[in-house]
Amino acid sequence: MKRSMYEGGIREPAIARWPGKIKPGTTSDTPWAFYDFLPTAAELTGQPLPAGVKTDGVSIVPALLGGTMPKREYLYWELHEPRFMQAVRMGDWKGIRYGSMTAPMELYDLAKDLAEKQDVAAGHPEVVARIASLMKAAHVESRLFPDAKAQAPSKAPSRVNARRRRPPPPHPEQGNITDSRPFPSEPLAARWPASCRHLRRNQ
Repeated sequence: MKRSMYEGGIREPAIARWPGKIKPGTTSDTPWAFYDFLPTAAELTGQPLPAGVKTDGVSIVPALLGGTMPKREYLYWELHEPRFMQAVRMGDWKGIRYGSMTAPMELYDLAKDLAEKQDVAAGHPEVVARIASLMKAAHVESRLFPDAKAQAPSKAPSRVNARRRRPPPPHPEQGNITDSRPFPSEPLAARWPASCRHLRRNQ
């Protein structure tokens, strides 16, 4: 998810190949989410969902075969890294909330503004209210995450910071790049096992 609820963080293309089933060159603009994968895999393999497993996902097999997906009112995303954030897509409407469940909501019309440059929340209070109710209903409190109502800041981060991907953590032997400790002068590759060094040379 690239740690952002904007389209740049959650919109990804998908490619499927199924000779004899999926017609080559076909496309679909049907949106789906990762939680649709389990029901899809279950249908493709002819297996029921595991006992006790509850999912909000639906099988996308009909879309793969050129049909229509089951109707659903919305798609929901939630993340707690690096801060609490929610998003709901309801048709072409997209609501985003950063910081807490009581933070102001951003609203975008993806049919007209796929880049999400124009927040139209002020002009559509009824849509904001509906999406807010969906966010409340879809959110499930967990002991693994802090209470979303108490998190701060409630103000959405800047678009630049929200979309910037965090760099990967440094290698344990490199030290912390934010402190004053120097990097080791000897290349890390020189200390790799001989059996692994060819991987570096072949990259």
